[in-house]
This record gives sequence, structure tokens and C-alpha cells, in this order.
Amino acid sequence: AIYENDKSFNRTGSALASLDVSDLSVGAGKTETSKSTIILPKPNLWNVDKPTLYIAVSTVTQNGKTVTQPATLVHDGTTVKIAVQ
Repeated sequence: AIYENDKSFNRTGSALASLDVSDLSVGAGKTETSKSTIILPKPNLWNVDKPTLYIAVSTVTQNGKTVTQPATLVHDGTTVKIAVQ
């Protein structure tokens, strides 16, 4: 999911965009690659007067329990790769 952050990198509200990849399954000791695209409708462009920051959060579950939530900052116009180990 994509969230907007304030200047202190705290989430400012609910997810602005999200993607469900619950059909992706990775076996123990295995490696899997998945490529997805999330469209952020009407993003606020970063500028000095209003430095809009976004964060991408990827939630990983195992047997129905959340085991990790890696996050990567998103900057305008870039591709973000989230690696989960």
C-alpha cells in the first residue's frame, strides 16, 4: 500500500493506493519474483514549500500472521523495488 507521510516520516492517513497479491506463495527456502504496479492517483509533487513524501509498505504473512512489514520511501517519478527476505 502507498501512504503519504509528514515531515517526520509518520503516516498521515489511510492508504492512498494498494495492491492485493495474496495469490503469491513462496515455499520455505525458495525464491520468488513478482512484479506489480500501483497507480497513485493525483500524487502531490515534491517541492520546497510542501515536501510531500510517500512510503510503500509491503506486508508479509505466514500462516495468517504478519511476520514483517518492510517499507521503502517513494519519490516522485521513480520505480521502487521492495526486497523481502
